Amino acid sequence: MARFVGTNKNMFRDNQRAEGNFFQLLDAGVAFCFKHLSLSGRITNHSLEREEQLEVPYHALREALINALCHRHWERYNLTISLAIYDDRIEIASPGIFPPQITPENIKEPHESYPHNLKVAEALYRMIYLENWGSGARRIIDACQAQGVETPTWSSDGGFVTITFKRPYFASDTTKIDKEDKKATKEDKYRSSSRNDSFNE
Repeated sequence: MARFVGTNKNMFRDNQRAEGNFFQLLDAGVAFCFKHLSLSGRITNHSLEREEQLEVPYHALREALINALCHRHWERYNLTISLAIYDDRIEIASPGIFPPQITPENIKEPHESYPHNLKVAEALYRMIYLENWGSGARRIIDACQAQGVETPTWSSDGGFVTITFKRPYFASDTTKIDKEDKKATKEDKYRSSSRNDSFNE
């Protein structure tokens, strides 16, 4: 799990490796999202308690992590699931490939379930971690639409299946950061000029 600076992997702000069983890995992934994503809260008319939500819906991220853990190809023991948070997006990649019947395009449509790990899927279904088989992608999309967030995209490069969420605050944050950077640059130049003699000494 990593929180990268910018939109590539050249530099990271936080880098962690989680180990454990299914539930420990799920909890670690969710905690990492809460640590690095924006959290907002508001008081609504129908509740006196504050309602908090992540910039990308918690239920969508949790479902994506469950699917990554459930459907990964465990025989590829040298590969691991990755959670990467960039300034503009979140990527969850799981070792494996799509079933022949599923593509990045039709996964958003109603479809049957084709679990790669049938026993794992059955156990999670009985424990209510999985609901109706084949409905995971739909629940992710519904959660994003309910919060007004752009729906994610799926992709596969033959070695990993990746789901990508766009971060909704990227544009405004980038503008704010650019202004702060320009201001800081001007202030740094002023300090450097006014203190140049003392530095040389």
